[in-house]
Amino acid sequence: MIAMELILRALQLKRSRRSSDNEHTHSLFPMSESAADIITYIGVPLAVIGVLPILYNVVRAYIVYFEVKSRLKVMRNRDGEIGLVKNYFDGDVEVKLPKFRVASLDREDSKYWMISDGEMLPGGSWELFSWNRLPSGKNVQRVRSGSQLRQPQAEVNFKELITYLLDLGMIPDTQGWKSLRSSGIWTPIETCLMATSDKQPMLSVAPLDTLDLNGRLSLKAQLHHTQVTNDKSSQAPDWIRLAPKLENMSGAEDPEKAKLQNAPKPSQEPSPPFQAQPMTSNITEVEYTVNAKGLVSIEPPDIDIQHLQLHRGTSTTVWLSSAFTAYAASQNVLMAYRIPESILDFSHSYSVPCGVLVLLGITKESDSLHWGQDGRYGVCAASRGRKWQPSISSPAQAPWTKEEVDKVVQERGDGRRQKQGEHEARIAQALQSRCWDVGVVAQHCLRWLNERTGQSSTREETVAELIYRVIQDEQLTASLGAMLSLWKSWSENGGLRRSDFHALQQDVEAFAYSALLLASIRDFDESLVANMQACFDEWKDVRLG
Repeated sequence: MIAMELILRALQLKRSRRSSDNEHTHSLFPMSESAADIITYIGVPLAVIGVLPILYNVVRAYIVYFEVKSRLKVMRNRDGEIGLVKNYFDGDVEVKLPKFRVASLDREDSKYWMISDGEMLPGGSWELFSWNRLPSGKNVQRVRSGSQLRQPQAEVNFKELITYLLDLGMIPDTQGWKSLRSSGIWTPIETCLMATSDKQPMLSVAPLDTLDLNGRLSLKAQLHHTQVTNDKSSQAPDWIRLAPKLENMSGAEDPEKAKLQNAPKPSQEPSPPFQAQPMTSNITEVEYTVNAKGLVSIEPPDIDIQHLQLHRGTSTTVWLSSAFTAYAASQNVLMAYRIPESILDFSHSYSVPCGVLVLLGITKESDSLHWGQDGRYGVCAASRGRKWQPSISSPAQAPWTKEEVDKVVQERGDGRRQKQGEHEARIAQALQSRCWDVGVVAQHCLRWLNERTGQSSTREETVAELIYRVIQDEQLTASLGAMLSLWKSWSENGGLRRSDFHALQQDVEAFAYSALLLASIRDFDESLVANMQACFDEWKDVRLG
C-alpha cells in the first residue's frame, strides 16, 4: 500500500509539471501529450503488476507464519527453543526446531510407565514416552504450508528402546525381526517389530529421514496408555522365572526299577550313577538374569551362587552363562550376555561318533546305520554271549590231571585275551564311526534320560529342571562344566580319543545332560533373540519419530 501511494503521488506531481509546460509548447509539439498518456496509462499499471507478486509473497508468508505457530502449540513448553523467520520474497517460513537424544528414566520412577495421549506433530511419536532429553542440535525447515511441518526424529539407543518396550509389555514380532536382519535398511516400510498384547503394531519401520541421511534406521511408534500391561511390580524383561517339577531329577525312584534301568547292557560298561546332590531347599521358584560380563544374578538373593561366579582359570561359568542365555532365548527373553562365537561354532560341530553312543548305551545299534555289522565283528558279537564250558562236567566224575588243568587255564586266558581284543577292536571301530550333529545326539540323550526316569519330558522342560539344579548344586555345576570342556577339547583336537571315551564311561549321565545344554546353545542362532542381537549390532542408535 505504501508503494501504491508513492507511485500515485509521483504521477500527480509529474502531471502538474507537464500541464504547465504544455501551455507553452502545445503549438510546437502537438504529439507530446499522447506520449505522456502512454507512460501514464500503460507504464504505471505495468509497474503495479510487477509489485503484486511481492505483495502476494508477503501476505502468504504471514498466513504460513500464523499457521505454523498454531501447529506448534503442542510444543508450547519449548517456545524458547523454537525459531520462526518469515521470508517475504519467497513466501515461506523458516522453522528452527530442537533435536534431542533421548533415554529412558529409572524403572522405579513413576513417569517411566506414563504414556502421553496428547496431540503431536508428524515425526514426533517419541514424545509418547516420558524420557530424559538431551539437546543435540537444531533442525532447520522451510515450509510453505503448516502441513509440511515435521518434528525432528529423536536419536535413541536401539537396544535400550527395545528393552524399555519389553518392560511395558510389548511383544516382539518374529517375522519382522527376521526381515530386518536379512533386508537391513531396505526393510519395507510399515514392517512391524513390536506389537501390543492384542497384536496391534506398536513399533514399525518408518520412511527414511531425508533431512538427515546418515544410514540410520528410521522407526515410528504408536501406543495408547491402555495398551501398557506392565508396571513396576512386573518382572523385568531380562529376568526369567523357573518353577520346574523336580520329580524327573530328584533321584526318588523305585529301587527295583532303578536296579533294572541301571543294569549294564551287553555293549555297555557299567557306569556309576549321576552324582548330583538331592535338593534340600524349600524354594520352589527362582529368577535369574545374566549381565553383559556373564555374571549370574538370582532371586531370591539368599541362594548361594558362588559356584556360578566368574573365576580366573575356569571355563565352567562361561559354559553355564551361555546355557542360561540360550534357554532364556528359547523363551524369548533378551539377556545382556553375548554367547562367545567359539562356543556357538562348537555347538554346530559334528563331533560325537554314533558308535560311541551305542557303546555307552545311549542309543541302539539299529539306530546307528549298523556301524558294527560289517562282517568283521560278527563272530565277536556271537562270542560275547557264549560261556566257556569245561570238557569234564564235574570233578566228582573224574580227577583232573595236570595237563587238563593247564589246558583249562590256557583256554580261559586265551578267551579273556580274545574278548579283550574284540572289545578293543569294537572301541576302535566306534571311534571311527560316523559323527553325529549335536542336535541328533541330544535327541538320543533325551530319550535315554526319559527311559531312565520313566518320564516323557521335552528338551526345554529337562533343560529348565537342569538349570534349576545347577543354580543350587555346586557338584553338578562342576561336573557339567568339566564334561563340556572335555567335549570341546576333543572336537578341536582331531576327534574323540580312547581316553576321552573312557572318561565318558565314568559319567554317562553328565554327558547326556551336557548334550541337552549344548543343543540349546546350538538353536540360539535361529532364535528371535539372535535376530534382535544381530540388529543391535548393525544399528547401535536409531531415529525414532
